[in-house]
Amino acid sequence: MAIVIKCGVSVIAVPFIKVGSVLSEAGVAATGIFVSKNSIEIENQKLKNQLAEVQVAIDRDKVLIQENSELKNLLGRHDKKTSILATVLAKPPISIYDTVIIDVGSSDNVKVGDKVFALGIVPIGMISNVNLHISTVALFSSAGQKIEVRIGKNIQAIAEAQSGGNFMIKLPKGTAVTEGDPISAPGIGAEIFGHVENIDTNENDPFIYVRFSLPVNMSELHFLQIDRTVAS
Repeated sequence: MAIVIKCGVSVIAVPFIKVGSVLSEAGVAATGIFVSKNSIEIENQKLKNQLAEVQVAIDRDKVLIQENSELKNLLGRHDKKTSILATVLAKPPISIYDTVIIDVGSSDNVKVGDKVFALGIVPIGMISNVNLHISTVALFSSAGQKIEVRIGKNIQAIAEAQSGGNFMIKLPKGTAVTEGDPISAPGIGAEIFGHVENIDTNENDPFIYVRFSLPVNMSELHFLQIDRTVAS
């Protein structure tokens, strides 16, 4: 069967099957474009929702920082915030295990015992050795190291490093801890160690074991901050 198409004074006969095939292929292509566009719109909406959630978290943190600052002012406490930016020269596995070498030293007023941060708020270690232009950072994550932490708002505890940026906290069974609780340094600052990732329990053990890891990847760090804050 053919379809007759008049073109000026000429008459062209086009097989119907071929025309139907072309129309069918065009329909499939159009459907594919529609489905693809729809998928992109759904994905974009998901990303917008995630971005909104992140923005809410940022706004919440801003409020908390502001409230913290106002509380310090009311109580007459102020932090003279100063820090020294350092470039990482060597890190595990190039440096001695669980140490980092940075490019600042005594010429930059760096001292043994100064606390070292990643991303400005994540404490990762302390200065253990100082030369004129180079210093060594001993990481808190070195196996066996113990640090004081706060879980949530008011649970004080000791975290023991398991190496590789991982930590474990031993607490009496029944302690009100849940996965996701923030873990920070004690005090009025905003030093973040991470959050509760999992809790191990055993019915025959009177303790629970809380595990968390630092929210930074040491192998990807290029800059660190040495804290020189003085509270007054």
